[in-house]
Amino acid sequence: MRKFGWVIGLCGAIILLSSWLFIGPSEAAKWPSAGSTFCWENEEGGVLILVATDMGSQHFLINGRYTSIEGKVEALIGSAEMNAGNVHMTLVSAGTDDTDTFAYINRIVLSLPTLSGTYEGFGFCHEIDSPDPDNIGMDHGTGELFPITCK
Repeated sequence: MRKFGWVIGLCGAIILLSSWLFIGPSEAAKWPSAGSTFCWENEEGGVLILVATDMGSQHFLINGRYTSIEGKVEALIGSAEMNAGNVHMTLVSAGTDDTDTFAYINRIVLSLPTLSGTYEGFGFCHEIDSPDPDNIGMDHGTGELFPITCK
C-alpha cells in the first residue's frame, strides 16, 4: 500500500537549520501579497511550492505542488486564513501512481513572519490491482515545514 504521500513524507530525520537561514525578512514579509510564491522543505527533503492568491479580507486561495524526495509530484489546492499572527491552511490532493489511487487532506499552520510551521494530515489510498474494491487504506502524519528560497 502506498505510504501517505507528502504528509507521511513530511515526517523524517533531516532537521534543518533555523528557518531564518532559508528565508529572508523581505520574502517572509511578502505574505499575504497577491500571487506570491512560497516554498518549504520537509524533514525528508521533499519540497512544497505554493502560490497564495489574495481573495480579500484575509482569505487566500492556495494552489501548488509537492515533490517528494523520490521525484513524485502531487498537485494541491486549498485555502488559507490569517489569524492571530499565523496562517492556517487546508490543502487537498488526489491522484494515481504506479500502484495506488489516493486522496489526502492536510492542515498547515505557519507562524508569521518566519513562515515556518507544522502540518497534520490524513489520507486514503486503494491499490490499483486489488481485487477487493473495499480495500481502502488510511494513514495519518504530522511534521514540520521549513521555508526555503524558491528555485
